[in-house]
Amino acid sequence: MNTTQKGSIFEEIVFNYFNYLIKNGYFGFTKDQCLLTQQKAYYSKDREKEIVFDLSLELFFPQQDIPFLIILIECKNYDKKVPIDDIEEFSSKVSQISTHKTKALCITTKGFQEGALTFSKNKGISLWRITQHQPHEIILNRTKARLSNLNNQFYSALTEENYGYQNYGNIFIQTPFRNTFYPKELIKDMILDLGLQSEYARSKEKQNVPYKSKEDLEKFAESIFLKFSQANQLDLEIVIQKYNFKLIKTNELESTDIIANLNFHNKTIKLFGIEYFSNTQLKFALAHELGHILLGHGQILKTEQRTSDEQSINQQSFYGLAINIDRLEFQANYFAACLLLPRTLFKKLFIAHLNYYGIKNRGFSPLFIDNQPCNIDNYFKIIIPLAKYFSVSQETIKIRLEGLGLAKFD
Repeated sequence: MNTTQKGSIFEEIVFNYFNYLIKNGYFGFTKDQCLLTQQKAYYSKDREKEIVFDLSLELFFPQQDIPFLIILIECKNYDKKVPIDDIEEFSSKVSQISTHKTKALCITTKGFQEGALTFSKNKGISLWRITQHQPHEIILNRTKARLSNLNNQFYSALTEENYGYQNYGNIFIQTPFRNTFYPKELIKDMILDLGLQSEYARSKEKQNVPYKSKEDLEKFAESIFLKFSQANQLDLEIVIQKYNFKLIKTNELESTDIIANLNFHNKTIKLFGIEYFSNTQLKFALAHELGHILLGHGQILKTEQRTSDEQSINQQSFYGLAINIDRLEFQANYFAACLLLPRTLFKKLFIAHLNYYGIKNRGFSPLFIDNQPCNIDNYFKIIIPLAKYFSVSQETIKIRLEGLGLAKFD
């Protein structure tokens, strides 16, 4: 195998390796904010033509089409340490790219000559040594030793061809500012060197989810119920159609716990396992996703998945910004409960059932349920009929009654 073939093979390994790092968030940016390219050309002002680099990683701030950072990557697949001459040549190529936002990174499996470490630090070039690697194998340092006490280990890992000590993972990076085991810190140091700390901090701020009180959510849900219900029954599918979303039902399972998927970009709600999950699970999941739609969360949320135990996972925001998930999910959950069990109608039927069975308020709340036989009997008289009427789970009825101060469960 000649040198070119070896280089191409290693370049492909690093490309796949970095794609894995990106996908799993090791660089501290979402995959939507990263563009990794092989053999990309950049214009040289000195040569007046383009220079092709093994790999380039372009990073973007949210809502930006132009990268704020371009990392030009040299992949060295040698049987020996990378010599300083190669780093000098790489530095010369990078310096010819007519943009101030480029940073250089050289990656190898055999380490670097001692002089290459010093030259790289002074020239702002980062070095990355992978040891004992397999494709996609990421072994991070898990020791509690202070980095300041590990300088000898870093020096050995970066300069010894046959370094094989495994206690500190398989990633060793030298930036112009420090040694680190973590790709995220490499990126932070490049951002620091470019003076973009403020922009970076702002990009990590959570998107604001406007505050809505329980009463606001209660009233809004009731208004939707009154607008679209007929004979005190609400067809959620009609509401979804009115807001120009498409509902897709399938008996296929995304997994054994994912029940729904909401996609604002495609304007679809997909329900999975319609013969696998219960009708009450499907109904609440649908009401939850409808809550996101009606509450305007589409300005923030791009997609999410809903699990059968009423958890939301895999949320993606537009532009890759972080989201205040807790507030977003509370609003959708509370709205769903209010929509499926609208306060006025729910209280009316609840009180009617109490009166019908002659159940009196004994000072705890209108309905008190514990393990006493008489109270268990009341549970079957009140909770189960209400759950059946509204087509929701008994647990949803209980939570709603407690939230409205109508029942206490001991």
